[in-house]
Amino acid sequence: MTPQDTALPRTYAVRTLGCQMNEHDSERMAGLLEQAGLVPVEQVPEAAARATDAGDMGADVIVINTCSVRENAATRLFGNLGQLASVKRARPGMQIAVGGCLAQQMRNGIVEKAPWVDAVFGTHNIDVLPALLRRAEHNRAAAVEIEESLKVFPSTLPTHRESAYAAWVSISVGCNNTCTFCIVPHLRGKERDRRPGDILAEVMPSLHMPLQSGSDVILRQMRRSYRRERFMGILERVRAAIPEAAITTDIIVGFPGETEEDFQATLDVVEQARFSSAFTFLYSPRPGTPAADREDQVPDDVALERYQRLIKLQERICAEDNAALAGTEVEVLVSEGDGRKDGATHRISGRARDNRLVH
Repeated sequence: MTPQDTALPRTYAVRTLGCQMNEHDSERMAGLLEQAGLVPVEQVPEAAARATDAGDMGADVIVINTCSVRENAATRLFGNLGQLASVKRARPGMQIAVGGCLAQQMRNGIVEKAPWVDAVFGTHNIDVLPALLRRAEHNRAAAVEIEESLKVFPSTLPTHRESAYAAWVSISVGCNNTCTFCIVPHLRGKERDRRPGDILAEVMPSLHMPLQSGSDVILRQMRRSYRRERFMGILERVRAAIPEAAITTDIIVGFPGETEEDFQATLDVVEQARFSSAFTFLYSPRPGTPAADREDQVPDDVALERYQRLIKLQERICAEDNAALAGTEVEVLVSEGDGRKDGATHRISGRARDNRLVH
């Protein structure tokens, strides 16, 4: 370590793999590290300048917040850790921590495959991150701590917001459902809800309502707790109470046993619901879930063709709804970075109250 390095503040970087809940949790991890005296690496140009292609960003502490839902999650994690190993050997005092769903699932297995990792923590004990790093440094050995149930609600932890104007709002953590395609309940635990007043103090007129499928047959096989009629009834009540609300959704295409009739039912619901946007996914088997063992998997080419039809429909709905707003006035919070072409076109981008992107 050079004299120049010893004069620098200790820095951190958090890399987030996966869903919006991980984005939310990463803001808390960053807040905890700052409370412990660390500084975001981007605020220390001398540290950031030593960044390598391994994705270390030049930081002294790298936290990888993992996902086990997305395909090839473990392969991606250990690929990243393998690249960081050589950086750590060349940077005395550097520490690597792994948290999130894959950490909750693999536990000590992460250190067994990547012994240069300093700390491993799960989804239920984000708050122990600084203590684990101190313990690993003191003991010169990896510190692994996984809890089986939530100890501290993440929303109560210190927070470092990535944006001055946007934030992830958590309504609940965990899940009590037993959907046949999903491993999340095993990793996030039983559902814990926040108090309504706390949520309403943060939330915009924007709501995410995962549909997954418009077919009652598929919803039953997924073990979802609702059917098409109930979902649409909730949607209608939301729109009656908050007419300006932007409703987004999740949809899975190609769930085992899905027929053309089932998929058409999904298209019908999307047409009727007119979501402001949809996060669409091709079904992929997750080991340990009942759906992964089914023999009636939908052929890849069939699922892909259906997926493309769904995308085309949602794009048409978005275009029609946006065109209907032409000539109207909306309040916009001008933001930096939302419009990827802003620099080239000299335009200004921002978000309306319903989180709709406006140029």
